[in-house]
Amino acid sequence: MKKYKPIILLLAILLSLIYLACDDSGIGPSSIPAGVISLRQTNFTHLDDNVQGVYQLWLRLDTAGMTFDYSLGKFNIGGSGEITNTSGGSMQFVFEGDTNRLHLASVIYITLEPPNDSNQAPSSSVLVSGPASVSVDSVYATLTMGGGLALGSAGQQLISNGSNAGFAIASPTAGYSHCWEGIWFCDTTSSHNSFFPSNLQLQTGGWFYQGWVVDNSNPGNPVYYSTGRFTNPYGPDFDGAGPCAGTFPPYQKPGQDWILGVCPSGTPHITETNKASYGVFVTVEPSFEQYGSQAFQQPFLKVYDIPYIQPWVHCGTNAYLLNMRGSFPSAQVRITR
Repeated sequence: MKKYKPIILLLAILLSLIYLACDDSGIGPSSIPAGVISLRQTNFTHLDDNVQGVYQLWLRLDTAGMTFDYSLGKFNIGGSGEITNTSGGSMQFVFEGDTNRLHLASVIYITLEPPNDSNQAPSSSVLVSGPASVSVDSVYATLTMGGGLALGSAGQQLISNGSNAGFAIASPTAGYSHCWEGIWFCDTTSSHNSFFPSNLQLQTGGWFYQGWVVDNSNPGNPVYYSTGRFTNPYGPDFDGAGPCAGTFPPYQKPGQDWILGVCPSGTPHITETNKASYGVFVTVEPSFEQYGSQAFQQPFLKVYDIPYIQPWVHCGTNAYLLNMRGSFPSAQVRITR
């Protein structure tokens, strides 16, 4: 038996070395230099960098209660869904910190950064985030809209709860005499109950909801009508019943009326929300967009949608908006230690 002990000991040492050289998937990354970053994304869309901005990947290190955020690079999405740099070329993410400190990684996240951004700090518009897991040889994370730095509990609810939202065609500020000239995200009973599922109030900052009506009569050139922005789907939006509203009280919920024959300059007017080519949807939008800007008038990420208002939707009729969780963005990140 004694003559086998050195062999057993040698085998144990070799097995230990193989284990330490493998990542959590059992794949040996010993040929990959420290600091190499890989990003896989799902449902990220191309951004017009001069209008919408760009994406930026960040790593947060946490030590003794102090946090340090490192930019790993700005990027965009190409026409075939590939990750590109901001000029459309191949993308290489870089960690410029000390790779010996990667064991301090706590969160990895992706922000939306404004056009022509020169600020070295991350914007508050965190699209997806996730806690960092540290293994022997790498740091990795799965990033979702429900991450604590992203949309938080509202994002978790949007992802996990498949419940639909809804809207009704009504015009309370006209005394209901022009029913087809209003869209509201609540019912038309005396209680005006919200059609949004519970726990969707945005708490983390950086994002707004925005309601929309879209005219799809020309599919290649849709026309968008904003119904207002809000963070609390159970109360009024920021512009009340909108700049074209009538004189009667509006619902205290998100929505808009288009009653006035002459609206303020630049404000589009809808005369028949039951038009066959119209759809209704709700998006999340980054808070850095300026009111009246091109980005403000361009939808970013749909969370509820119905492409076309169905013919059976009449004045005061409730209609569903479908949860779009199947198209929400997510990502997986790995950094070699």
